[in-house]
Amino acid sequence: MDASDPQADFLQGKSAASLAIELEELQAQQRSLQALFVVALAALVVLCLGVDLYLFKQWRMAKTQLAEQGRVVSNIAAEFHQSREKNIRSFVNQLETFAKSNRDFLPILEKYRPALNQYFTSPPPLAVPAPVPAPKPPPK
Repeated sequence: MDASDPQADFLQGKSAASLAIELEELQAQQRSLQALFVVALAALVVLCLGVDLYLFKQWRMAKTQLAEQGRVVSNIAAEFHQSREKNIRSFVNQLETFAKSNRDFLPILEKYRPALNQYFTSPPPLAVPAPVPAPKPPPK
């Protein structure tokens, strides 16, 4: 037994004919594994192409929908600026007029100033007076 060659025992008991047969079997197995690997790679390429085709169709459909919805949104925005914006400005103006005559309403109006700031005609007041609660009677 040679310590430098670990396969020496394995090769010792085999004849040349059996070694040739095993070599052919190993080569056949190697060819079948190689063919299986090529088939797996081809299937992977086909799968990737299918996914790419699906993603391309989804992208094209989303692009078409985006263009269509863009036209709809621009029509809605134009309609809003033509008709409803005047009504909102008028309503906010009436609320400001009401708040000038009724100071109790001013804090409520100022609460919504950040959301409707573009529709207000007057600048915000420096300090909004908070309603003063009535004093409580002393306990008996």
